[in-house]
Amino acid sequence: LDRTRVHCTGFSMGGLLTWQLLSEYPSFWSSVAVASSANHYPLPPASQPVPVLYQHGAHDGVVPIAEGRTAMSALRDTWQLDHESLVASGAGYNHTRYTRSKPGTPDRAVV
Repeated sequence: LDRTRVHCTGFSMGGLLTWQLLSEYPSFWSSVAVASSANHYPLPPASQPVPVLYQHGAHDGVVPIAEGRTAMSALRDTWQLDHESLVASGAGYNHTRYTRSKPGTPDRAVV
């Protein structure tokens, strides 16, 4: 098993499972991708950051985007990330990129 190629992804309830697996086994994943999901699990410490791709529709009728924003705020605060936001005009898409801000630590992107 090539440990540099083990990724986890999930949508909605599968996204919640992805957050849980990240919480319980952070060193196992090369990256995770979550779409349209809240997070109710503790995040791994900042010493074990994992690249995370997060997507959420602004008009999601099942999981409000506020839940996604809460999850991303917790991730940003726990891992001490800076962020920039990009919004596609008129398309209803949000894109946020987070990177490590401490010198000497590897950059990690969270979208």
